[in-house]
Amino acid sequence: MPSKRERSASTRNIFRDVASDLQKQIADCSIELGRYLPTERDLQLQYNVSRSTIRRALSRLIDDGWAHNVPNKGVIAGSGLRPLKSNRIAIIDQDNFVTRVLFTRMQDRLRTLGYELEQFVGVEQMPMEQEMLRALDQDFAGIILWPYQGFPNQEIIRRVCQSMPVVVLDHRLRDSNHDLVTFDHFENGRRATRHLIEMGCQRVAITGMMDMLDTTHQIFCGYMAAQFDAGLKPQARDYAFIHTSGMEEADPIPLRTRLTAEDRPDGLLVLTDDFLAVTIETALRVGLRVPQDIKVMSIGDDVDVTVESCGTSAVARDWDDMMNRAVELIVERIEDPMRSPRIQIANSSMVIRGLCGAPQEKWNAGLHEPTSFNGKLPFPRKQYSYRNHWSVDVADRTHSGGITT
Repeated sequence: MPSKRERSASTRNIFRDVASDLQKQIADCSIELGRYLPTERDLQLQYNVSRSTIRRALSRLIDDGWAHNVPNKGVIAGSGLRPLKSNRIAIIDQDNFVTRVLFTRMQDRLRTLGYELEQFVGVEQMPMEQEMLRALDQDFAGIILWPYQGFPNQEIIRRVCQSMPVVVLDHRLRDSNHDLVTFDHFENGRRATRHLIEMGCQRVAITGMMDMLDTTHQIFCGYMAAQFDAGLKPQARDYAFIHTSGMEEADPIPLRTRLTAEDRPDGLLVLTDDFLAVTIETALRVGLRVPQDIKVMSIGDDVDVTVESCGTSAVARDWDDMMNRAVELIVERIEDPMRSPRIQIANSSMVIRGLCGAPQEKWNAGLHEPTSFNGKLPFPRKQYSYRNHWSVDVADRTHSGGITT
């Protein structure tokens, strides 16, 4: 039988167990940020402990930053008490054409609202959760994050999201409370594939990048759904992905093998436009003409690719709409940090030019016209130009293959 001292020590530690359990519920979103915790009486019944134990547990939860007290009302999940020490907002992303334009435009927009946007350019050697901690430690008012790593440290991510407003772009972080601005990736994959089928394709393969992100999988599912809608039967050998996380450059062998097979596809969905140029090159190098022999659609219209006088056909993501929604959400969260996280879906549109096989009278955008941003671009897009007669013995694109700038 435990001694009186041991029983007393055990009783004293119960409040820590209660606090730990409540913390876990907040961390895994069982108790949402901004929601009141159960009353002291309800917690007494739930844990079968005294009122003083519950009060000690709640005090511990508040002291550790997992909740805050509202006098005469109760205890709310989330810190809520972190003072706003600056008007600086951090944007954490990797350097590319889209993020450079987004940063420039968000910076201008936020400045008119009284905030300064500073860019933390992420690299593989600097994990994004460390960049988030840097923004937290330097008392930034909030973070706009485009995740660039698939498996970050979840404990750190949760800690930052509990401590300051975070708006995430494109794909969600697991088990964390944050606002999200994304696109309807499933419908985008479905629309692009459906269009190729409407252009007469009977066998649509998918290429580009496949990785662990849910957004990638949603596009793939949309690709599958469009074929089932049309009564087609997708084949596993038509999954000709050429890139995944960890690769430094694309490997065209799977696609080349598929395009030289006797039962080759007559349509290609490229996931995403980053891999459109290498996809076109691979098709041309094996002797196929685009779009006469194989029609092509891409997810994204941020790379300008032409073959002869045919331009990119794509589902264009409206980055200006994403930018406006992200700015609205981060300012809302800074001004009202206890409101529940929200998800917003930014706009996308079908861009029809010639690579999908559409005749010119069906095009809805000019040959080199940017469609993902409005107005003048502060940075040039990548441009690739090809002819339909690839000289395979010439490796340099600037000669008989294509031109890139």
